[in-house]
Amino acid sequence: WLRLPLDAPKGAPRQHLPQRPDQDDLPELPPLDILMVEDNEINRIVARELLERDGHRVTEAHNGLEGVDAAETSTFDIILMDVSMPEMDGVTATRVIRTGESLSADTPIIATTAHALPDDLAAFREAGMNDVLVKPVSARSIRTALAKAMLDSNDDDDERVAVDMIASAELLIDWDRLEDLEKD
Repeated sequence: WLRLPLDAPKGAPRQHLPQRPDQDDLPELPPLDILMVEDNEINRIVARELLERDGHRVTEAHNGLEGVDAAETSTFDIILMDVSMPEMDGVTATRVIRTGESLSADTPIIATTAHALPDDLAAFREAGMNDVLVKPVSARSIRTALAKAMLDSNDDDDERVAVDMIASAELLIDWDRLEDLEKD
């Protein structure tokens, strides 16, 4: 890190930073049945608490094989799929769910990962994942991803555009850092 104390030129208008999209713009979701496939215990605890606080029901699987088994025997509204796991990774598990006789074969699958490079995103989509939730997750990022996934099958284009804008802003901007910069 390099920090330089720079003053704006005299008379220059102060630039205002972009404003965080309002979370109230997200549609209210009914309680959802969510399959969370995640090998890391701490990540499972955090995500489960955030989801249950919003009224969702969470079924946990600790690796890709368990996730495939759960998806084959139950119908879920959303599947949150970690990408890097032992036994079977999330990309392979997604392919198996999409091509098998799974009860959740058509369920939206959201990748959860810290690997969000463009090539990674393309590979996730090619495997059958609908979207990507970048770790570390927050209540806001989970709500946005769930709303976006549920709206993808909805015909309300205006609402989908609003949620897409929020999702893009969440992915591209670290709002907490931006707010810290604005305070200085």
